[in-house]
Amino acid sequence: MPIPRWRWLCHPSGVPLLGGVRRALSRRSPRLALPALAAIASLTAAVPASAAPPALTAAVAPAANVRVHAKTVEVDYATEPQRFTVDCGPDEEVLSGGYSAPDPAVRVVSSYPSNPQGVATPDGARPRSWTVGVAPLDEEGPRPRLSLAATCLAGDAGAASRVAVLTQTRAESAYSLTADCPTGTARTGGGHASLWPSDSDNAGLAVVRSSYPVARGWRVDVTNSPIEGPLPPTASVYAVCLASGDLEVAEREPVNVDLVAGPPACDEVSCVTSRSGVRTVQCGEGQLFAGAGYQISDPSLSLDANRIRTAIKLANRAIFTRAAADDEYAGMGTTVVATLVAPNDARFTYGHVGDSRIYIFRGGRGVQLTRDDSLANSAWGDAEEIGAMKNVLTKALGVRGEVEFDVAAHDLRAGDMVLLCSDGLTNMLDDDAIREIVGHYDGHLDKTCDQLVDGANARGGRDNISAILLRYE
Repeated sequence: MPIPRWRWLCHPSGVPLLGGVRRALSRRSPRLALPALAAIASLTAAVPASAAPPALTAAVAPAANVRVHAKTVEVDYATEPQRFTVDCGPDEEVLSGGYSAPDPAVRVVSSYPSNPQGVATPDGARPRSWTVGVAPLDEEGPRPRLSLAATCLAGDAGAASRVAVLTQTRAESAYSLTADCPTGTARTGGGHASLWPSDSDNAGLAVVRSSYPVARGWRVDVTNSPIEGPLPPTASVYAVCLASGDLEVAEREPVNVDLVAGPPACDEVSCVTSRSGVRTVQCGEGQLFAGAGYQISDPSLSLDANRIRTAIKLANRAIFTRAAADDEYAGMGTTVVATLVAPNDARFTYGHVGDSRIYIFRGGRGVQLTRDDSLANSAWGDAEEIGAMKNVLTKALGVRGEVEFDVAAHDLRAGDMVLLCSDGLTNMLDDDAIREIVGHYDGHLDKTCDQLVDGANARGGRDNISAILLRYE
């Protein structure tokens, strides 16, 4: 398969383009902060693959058997978080755990291997139980139910489970944490824990969106709540690792779960619509269930489109939250263009907000793929009136709490070139001038990008000029 070659160019100030969002968070501008230009490297590093379906693990255990210990509890009204624990037997090994909370009043914030007192198992130690943590209930009423279970390995199979843990306190709006099992062990399950403050606490809040198995361990996707406190939020990921003895571990293919929307729940400020669904998957003949995880996705979008959409929405939330919290940054916003090229598919996915643009060049022709979110594109009038509205944006990143935008895909052929650029380039160079420069250097990415920036500066350079250029081979 063709592999895309990337060049990260160019910015006249010498600041890497991956710093665009960070600079938008720290610089006040009378119009808009620096555009945020992103491509595959920034998206895959900063944004989890949150569009993948759930995945399952199964343990092949000919000399052992799996037992599930379960219980159902009633959650009391309380102002403090509550923990509920279910134990494995004294001669059993913990494989995984889970829960069911059909009542939307129950907000599960932690599900992790522990001791019988509900204390999380430290790194390298043997788990004895599984604990589920529940956030304080919003109001008094009927006591909702919570079911929790621990999957345990019994029998003389020479197996022993241990826990790998990674805990981090981070200020980013979204990130992933992965705990890897050591060599010689097999990951059977995993879980997570996050700080959920009590009413008297003023700490930040980490919300785990997805919790799922990866090659050698367990991963969680975390979104930090806009609630701010004196300390950044803390989240932990746990991988249950089995020194497997006579056992083998097999992976099952991921499955999709269709979600059905329920009735909206509204208060004075907003409405929330819950979605739920059930899917049962069986292990193969001779296999015993060990553990499972989940990832949340938008089924109407591809995996790459979900990644683009998630990245832009999280960046928007981060900028808006910072601007709302500090008068110095009031009114701050930026623009974004983002692309993602899958290594096994001759197409790329892209999205944008504002008037930064994406062009594709093929066979001497250039086409602008994005449409500027400006008043000029929605106005009626003569050319002079419309031209005056070119820089008046109808959408920008960080101006409101939510932003709507389209995500699209375009095919790629060998020799295609894709340009991502800010309006600092396109306000100085028209499409013909850009196409002439790209065509003149015929795939020499460094020279082409330098000439684009130099050409815009030569014609006035009234705004920052940012560009990313790539060639597909």
